[in-house]
Amino acid sequence: MNKFRDPDPGRPHDGVDLPELDESFQLLAAAATAEELEMVAEQLGGDQAALLKRLAKHFSKSPADPAVAADGHAIPDRVGRFTILREIGSGGFGVVYLARDETIGREVAVKLPRRDLIRDTLRRQQLVHEARTAGALEHPNIIPVYESGTDGEMVYIVSAYCDGPDLASWQSLQRQQSTSIEAAVFVSKLANAVAYAHAQGVVHRDIKPSNVLLAREPSLTDSNEVHDPKASNSSLPLSRYQPRLTDFGLAQRSDEPITDTRSSLIVGTPLYMAPEQLLPDLGPVTAQTDIYSLGVLLVELLIGQPMLSGKTYIEILSIFQNESPAYKQLVPIHIPSDLRTIIIKCLSRTPENRFVSADALAQDLDAFVGGRPVSARNATWLNRTITWCRDAKRTREACLFTLAAIACMTTWVLYSLTLVWGPTFPGQDAWGPTVQAMAIVGIINVPIVIFAYLGLGQRLWAMKVALAWLLVGSVIVPGLVVVGAIGLLDPIYGPYPYFRKSFHSLIMLVGFAQVIYLAVGLYAHHWNTKRHVSW
Repeated sequence: MNKFRDPDPGRPHDGVDLPELDESFQLLAAAATAEELEMVAEQLGGDQAALLKRLAKHFSKSPADPAVAADGHAIPDRVGRFTILREIGSGGFGVVYLARDETIGREVAVKLPRRDLIRDTLRRQQLVHEARTAGALEHPNIIPVYESGTDGEMVYIVSAYCDGPDLASWQSLQRQQSTSIEAAVFVSKLANAVAYAHAQGVVHRDIKPSNVLLAREPSLTDSNEVHDPKASNSSLPLSRYQPRLTDFGLAQRSDEPITDTRSSLIVGTPLYMAPEQLLPDLGPVTAQTDIYSLGVLLVELLIGQPMLSGKTYIEILSIFQNESPAYKQLVPIHIPSDLRTIIIKCLSRTPENRFVSADALAQDLDAFVGGRPVSARNATWLNRTITWCRDAKRTREACLFTLAAIACMTTWVLYSLTLVWGPTFPGQDAWGPTVQAMAIVGIINVPIVIFAYLGLGQRLWAMKVALAWLLVGSVIVPGLVVVGAIGLLDPIYGPYPYFRKSFHSLIMLVGFAQVIYLAVGLYAHHWNTKRHVSW
């Protein structure tokens, strides 16, 4: 049903009636298309019809509303020699567009200031500062800046285009947190990039998920993803991305004086800012400031939200003012102890107590991934022992040690039989000890060899059975022989009971060593499976 009506269908339209025309224009304002305007004109007739038909013709030729950017203004068609394609990101100061460099035909990212800040001198200087700072950095985990320029009043920066999401967007789409290994590897790469920037005298000061872009790892792209270009980048696990640090707008060179305007302002994002950024009395901004932010980012990857999420600005200040912030309570206890130690060191309230450099942080993260001792933890004998036990190689070594030990014990038992059937045997019946020796080999040694061999193929059930078999056959039974509860191979020892106790004590000691080694191997496999590392 047509929603437009004639104000008075029974009245002839042979003149212009202003009230009626006014009502018609009200109807005109509600029209959605030129066709509906034509329909209103046909209903009115006369001069009104002619007028509305002209308006309808004009309306049909009116251009569509231009696309609007995040700053509320129309997206420009061109900036310099770059053709703007679409908006890909925005922040408090600037808007980033995907553009095409018409000179060489490549896609780039063009960053423009928000329209309401175009004439802000400080913001213009900040954009130029970002271009100069980032333009001097060349690292695979830092977005390169190609050039900067002006177009009228507009200052712009041109950088490499990264087709992946930023870390904040990626996290918002994940249903489960990253594993400790994935997070450690990811932040280690970022720490290497930050270490490079620090070596060039640049402190970022605003490391946070939205300033970390994710570039798809080409070497890890499988055939399914190659044939499915519509696959969402945000659906890939963290291990399939290379982090690329961007937005050096708040970066500070280490050779800038503390009185520099950019340094004297409280700049950054409170959830990721180090205590000294909010409380200048704690000291100047240094390389350790970025290390703090990396620690916060690492926690967020592990728990799925910022460590201080939900806290107000005043509450964050209150935490920082505490002489000993309760970071151990803020960092979840389920995080592996070595990684948790690394995080707590990053988050120290005093900059001097953090890692001495981002490179040292990267080395500790790599050590954690590799199952080696981390420098953040005091290297006590107990810590070194635990680290040794957790090494993924322990599982295979335990099986090999068991095979070697059983082979030696079997060789000894078979050699004993040569004594039984030799001229020096002190007993009368050689068949008794022979049957006992063969029973030991067949009932204890052979099954243990089979199960230990299966354990080499990552069959944990076989390792558990071998451990139980050893506990009974090579620890408990020899122990009963030593205390005299049972007799075994007694004719071999004849009048020398001392040798019976010493030999069975040796068997019990070797068996106990095998049990301990297999238990360590099972623990190492459990630990590394939880950390998603294959031995």
